[in-house]
Amino acid sequence: MKKNYSDEILNMKLSVEVLDGIKPERTFFAIDEESLRDVYNVLPTDSLEEARKKIIDVVSKDEFLYNYFHKDPRVWEIKNFDSGYWTTPTKEERVLSKHDLIDLGYTDNEISKMKMPVKDSKINQTFQQKLTIKFVKKDPVNAFTDEKFFELYEKEFKEFLAHDNIYTTILKNKFNNKKPKISNKEKYDSEKLLVIPDVELHLGKLASKFDSTDSYDYKKALFRYIKIILEAEKVQEKYKTKEICMTIGNDFFNTDTEQNTTTAGTEQHNDTRFQQMIANGIVAHVWAIERMKNNCEKLIIKFNPGNHDYLTDYTLFMQLYYLYRNDPKVEVECKVKDSRWATGLVWNNNLIIFAHGKTPEGKALNDDSLALLRDTMFKDISKNINYTTVLAGHLHNASENNFSKRKTLSNGVTVIRSGSPSGDGAWDSGNLYSSDKSHQVYIFDANRGLYSTINIKLTKEELERGINLSSITDDTDYLKAVEKSIAYKTDDILIEDIKKAYASNEKKIKLIQKEYEIKLKQIESMFNGEELTVEQRKNILSILGYDEEIKPYIENREMLYDNIYLNERKMTLARKSNK
Repeated sequence: MKKNYSDEILNMKLSVEVLDGIKPERTFFAIDEESLRDVYNVLPTDSLEEARKKIIDVVSKDEFLYNYFHKDPRVWEIKNFDSGYWTTPTKEERVLSKHDLIDLGYTDNEISKMKMPVKDSKINQTFQQKLTIKFVKKDPVNAFTDEKFFELYEKEFKEFLAHDNIYTTILKNKFNNKKPKISNKEKYDSEKLLVIPDVELHLGKLASKFDSTDSYDYKKALFRYIKIILEAEKVQEKYKTKEICMTIGNDFFNTDTEQNTTTAGTEQHNDTRFQQMIANGIVAHVWAIERMKNNCEKLIIKFNPGNHDYLTDYTLFMQLYYLYRNDPKVEVECKVKDSRWATGLVWNNNLIIFAHGKTPEGKALNDDSLALLRDTMFKDISKNINYTTVLAGHLHNASENNFSKRKTLSNGVTVIRSGSPSGDGAWDSGNLYSSDKSHQVYIFDANRGLYSTINIKLTKEELERGINLSSITDDTDYLKAVEKSIAYKTDDILIEDIKKAYASNEKKIKLIQKEYEIKLKQIESMFNGEELTVEQRKNILSILGYDEEIKPYIENREMLYDNIYLNERKMTLARKSNK
């Protein structure tokens, strides 16, 4: 198909980092022919610099930014908008066919003497543009009133609100003093998909301080898995996607045989026997699936085996298939194509391919090789798909700015390598190989491809923690023991999170109180330092907006305190009844 735009424009990379005081988020804007034509108004005759200016002109508009990042302009304001760009040299290689060589002027006789395959390479200069946008919450006292915002809505934000029917309805009904009814269908975003690749946990692996600077066992591994799933749950609370996709495999287990070897026979150091390792993995996955399926309308489960544990991964996948195949909220299929080393999910205008990056029989695949999956194993289903993304692992590192390594190949396929939270054992240390102690989850947009990468990085404190598991006897029901241990640790983490939120809320209350106390002192100084009465202080604080500003934090304090008490009480009663 003939391209309407030059390669240097189509190869542009536009990344946006959003800072809003919650968690930095990195987004990549599409630079394809459709976007260039319909969104950025770039002409085929435009130069690279002209195209760049037009793109920046579109994405720097307030209306575009508020709409794209779903920020309420009554609550948020754009504080900073920084722009920078640079060029990066990239090497492009291709294998020349006989027809290519003939086109280049070689004769059949010359071609017959050549050593095949013949490769051609060239250096391309890839233009990269980065924007940094900082959203800051407005001072509640100075924020727009409803009337002012309604005025802005009529004039400037009509286009913004047109994209959000629920919000428009709420706004209009608010001025009619009516509370809108929101149906369950509006609870989730059907235009977004949360993808949670299985954690490259290497469950069962042993790492000792005698071999490396790390220590790792199944108790630490299970704690890391719990923490990552709970963080993924927070991502779902933010995006509220209608569907979630979870994969099974990806070197979740460390070994695949009774002799503690990988599927291909490579010896490993393990801290548990295979029975305990498999039981731990089953209970952990059922716990995760039960949590995530209650946070969406449909949970999709896909197979994604690793090279360490192909057989064990498949056995786990089969067990989960039989457990959830009749669950109305879970979609899990076991067709022949769903059992291969690389599987795919077609979701709206996206083809998402799950491939660990190495099979037991094959060599480690680089990004270029993984990108070929679209035109080989998924050739038939990718014809009418605009966005293809390969989610891989195996390298244990998400190197680019603490997020997944992201690379878009010349054929338009995006390949992403996720990190691993597993410990570093003797082999890793001896080969100067280390995992980055992270995991990534992804948000996909129905019509724009990969929308956001969320990096889950474990802290030093979290890396030292593990689950608590009582001693095992001949009569121990091990599955129940692990279920109980995971449930207890989940409660512990959730209560810790609430306590952290409570402490942060208390800090904010003290800051607000201090700020207004300074204002009161300034007012007192105007009256020759005469101390204000309690009633005067109260009235002045009200006029200054203190009551309005501190009210949500006081309400939040009460709610968080109640949550801490209720959860701790619930946890205590549960543990007493389980003794």
